[in-house]
Amino acid sequence: MKKNILSVLTLCLLCACAPSNPSKAVGTEPTSMEAVSLVQEEETRDNVIKILCPATMTEGFKAAEEECEILYPELDIQVSENTSENLNAGDFDILISQDEYQFTALKEKGLLTDENIKPILSNPIVLVKPIDSPNETEGFELVHKTCTHFAMPDSQTALGQATRKIFESIGNIGPVSNISINGGSTAQTEINCMNDNPNTVGVLFGSDAKANEDKVKAIIVAEPYIHREPITVKLSVLSTASEGTEDISGYIQSTECIKAFKECGYEAYKPSKEA
Repeated sequence: MKKNILSVLTLCLLCACAPSNPSKAVGTEPTSMEAVSLVQEEETRDNVIKILCPATMTEGFKAAEEECEILYPELDIQVSENTSENLNAGDFDILISQDEYQFTALKEKGLLTDENIKPILSNPIVLVKPIDSPNETEGFELVHKTCTHFAMPDSQTALGQATRKIFESIGNIGPVSNISINGGSTAQTEINCMNDNPNTVGVLFGSDAKANEDKVKAIIVAEPYIHREPITVKLSVLSTASEGTEDISGYIQSTECIKAFKECGYEAYKPSKEA
């Protein structure tokens, strides 16, 4: 019994004399500030919802930001452009895009399935002219009669392909091709082409026309009877998405949010109509 008491006392003395600094204790790993930071980051990561979208949509998100903060005060919603660099980094929860190849790349990585992709908007095609141009063209049907040149977008782009289909549908692709010059592959090259060549009109996506309304004037939007395959903007939630992402996805598709995006030149999604 005395032997047991002595053993207990010895153990107590050893504990009492142990170093007060845990990092010096035998068998105890030092706790660095980096480790604490990592734990804190892990704890707060689920409160962050990261969205990648076209640059022309960011103003729409800013307009909806105040209401979103009221509805979801516990979430930190971060919006960035859907550049190749951001896509390859993979650190996001929601992708909004009109470029099909971006969704394909995510599906190939196992981060997305077709069931997770939903159409939410259309990006209309708009006939435009430089802001100070005296050209009096009123529609796609009259381009070859009232213009010296037409700035045709590159055929490898979605805009270029859709534009050619529009002129094919109204039967004047031949005459328009005869006056066409290369409008390039971006909104800026299209605008530059029109400015560099007098009496020239071109086309832009509705979102780009809105974003550049200080440089170009919209003439007319291509109606469904000539533009039968609308350019669709889709939303997808990744399989690795943070908690709360589905709520934000639902909000983005709400009437209030769609209204904000329409102010950026987009249109509410409507299924294409076959002729």
